[in-house]
Amino acid sequence: MNPTFVLYILGAIALLILLRKAQVRLELSRAKHRSLAGHSRWSRRFAALVPFYEYGESEFFSADGAPAEVAANRRAAFMRLAAMFAQRYEKTASLTANIQSGVSDMQFTSR
Repeated sequence: MNPTFVLYILGAIALLILLRKAQVRLELSRAKHRSLAGHSRWSRRFAALVPFYEYGESEFFSADGAPAEVAANRRAAFMRLAAMFAQRYEKTASLTANIQSGVSDMQFTSR
């Protein structure tokens, strides 16, 4: 048997294995959601590129450079909404407070 022929056979087998792996990987990628939600590693990479912003209460309502009067109106409206929700959805708020330590997504909400 010719040694060159053996190398061709081994190369063809290696090529077939690589093509099969590429096919399986492509099928997996096509099965995932088109957004980054289906690609956890890529979404983490992109999230690392986005700077973290945190606003205090005084900065939050005037983040767009609004005048002090507009910021005060926004704050008052938000507090009215919060009070209405606290009254209207009192049971939900208490149940959420009870399970907050056991739910992993809720442990990182207070930065």
